[in-house]
Amino acid sequence: MLYNSIVFFLASSSIITATENPVKRIYANLLVHDFPMAVQEAKVALQNDDHNEELWQAYIQALAKNGDEHEMMRAWKMYSEKFPNAASNHAVVESMAWGVLEKASKNANPMTRIYALLGAFFSQDAKGVEIIHRLLSDANSCVRGAAVLISSHLHDAKLCDDVWRIFLEEKVPKVRLEAIQAVGEMKIKKAKTQLISIIADPMSTAQEKAVAIVSIISMFDSADRQEIQALSTSNRAGLRLVACKVVSELDLIDCLDCIEPLLKDHSSEVRAAAIAAFGALHITNYQGKPVTELAAEMLNDNDSDVAITAAWVLTLNDPNQGQKAFNNWLKHHQQDIRLLAASALASCGKYSLPLAENAFKQSNDPYVRLNLALGLIGQQNSIEQACGELCNGLVHSDDRWTWEERGPFRMLVPSTLSRDASSLDSPDAENQRTRLDIINTLAIMKYSHAKDALVQCLQHRLWGVAGMAAALMLTEGDEPALDLVRTLLDNKNDNIKLQAALILAIWGRDEEVITFLHEAYHKGGRDQKERILEGIGRVGASSSIPFLVERLNEASNSLRILAASALLETLYH
Repeated sequence: MLYNSIVFFLASSSIITATENPVKRIYANLLVHDFPMAVQEAKVALQNDDHNEELWQAYIQALAKNGDEHEMMRAWKMYSEKFPNAASNHAVVESMAWGVLEKASKNANPMTRIYALLGAFFSQDAKGVEIIHRLLSDANSCVRGAAVLISSHLHDAKLCDDVWRIFLEEKVPKVRLEAIQAVGEMKIKKAKTQLISIIADPMSTAQEKAVAIVSIISMFDSADRQEIQALSTSNRAGLRLVACKVVSELDLIDCLDCIEPLLKDHSSEVRAAAIAAFGALHITNYQGKPVTELAAEMLNDNDSDVAITAAWVLTLNDPNQGQKAFNNWLKHHQQDIRLLAASALASCGKYSLPLAENAFKQSNDPYVRLNLALGLIGQQNSIEQACGELCNGLVHSDDRWTWEERGPFRMLVPSTLSRDASSLDSPDAENQRTRLDIINTLAIMKYSHAKDALVQCLQHRLWGVAGMAAALMLTEGDEPALDLVRTLLDNKNDNIKLQAALILAIWGRDEEVITFLHEAYHKGGRDQKERILEGIGRVGASSSIPFLVERLNEASNSLRILAASALLETLYH
């Protein structure tokens, strides 16, 4: 109340002293959020002085604040005709973009509000934080979930408080999961006790426990022996698992004796994490006993994850014995076990040879070969054949690809996820990111057929970005990969040229493609236009400002919002 009273007093004072200055009267009304009156003041003033540039600027900003998009664009057209350098006035352009996003954030359609959320995120501005803050309390659970996900990429104190509240109060399972993950990513350390409670609670779902474990591990910048001891002796398997992972992540060699008893834990997940810690810490002896003995004792574990992890530890310390242990797992009748074994063997680096090379040549499973190929490339072994396998997969596999983390291993697998309408991300976006990773590898290795593989991929898929959410996770390409994509800008196929330009914009922030994207926009369908706007925003070239301002006049809600978002990215670049 006090703040509102002060603002009203200041605004009232401004109005009293500005009776002879219409521009000041307009801004005074904006200050007290009387947007309709600000618009009315501007209209009256312009009737008497329509060549006053400051009046036009104030009028456009008032219309933006009032949510009058159609009238705002009509006024912009008249303003820019009278004053040719209008687009260089960033304050006015910025206010127009924020006007579009503010209105979208209050739209009845949840998907429109999610688009506004993404635009607010990409602005990286305090105004965007306010939109995100408001939508964290949205009545729609999909919007709340999206707001939590976006907040987790920021560390604003207000958003941390909001996410903490949702973490404590949220009842919708999907939003609650997002909040459990977000408190870890945002390092809200007061959530530690509650995260432990989630892991220990038998009523928590498996998903909640898994996400809580990841979050709580991120809370540990350091850990004392007493804390590790307490976790490792808990009667809850989830907490014992946390003990193993904290020791591994923080290289706590002095705490290995706390988790050594867990090598015989009744939980297979805990046993796998315990032996993985011995491998991750790269020790050869433990209390006078070779680590190879600890690992060998677990090779016949009745759980495949435990046995394969033990084989990995054994191979790192005794390659001959370890490789023998891997043989049967690489031929297992279940594909997921074969892939875990291939990924674990590839993770052994130079100690994987010669088994990795032989299995790569002999396996009938393309995904086993793909994972082993990545390991061989890392060891600079059989490079031509390994690159050829990756290239063949890119061209001929119709599966969606994804990276799967399983214990200490990261493996390339076919995605089994379906499109979730409530998710910001999608299997298609994940597939694109994963395939870009593989193309990046081929380019770095200067594989002679990498360009052919890229052309084939672009011919058979719509690339670029699959929704703005993809840009939340996309990394940037290495220069060899970007050079490879640039060679396609002269391709005779317009679709390949467009998709190459989109990849360069999203993956490389390459200003070279801006003119082409501006021209291609007018020829594309709505999906292509959306992706082009995303790409233009990612590049952030000032030459795009007039083009993007024009796009605020689009009939499509999504195109207007994407244009506004791209404008803010460009202005704040």
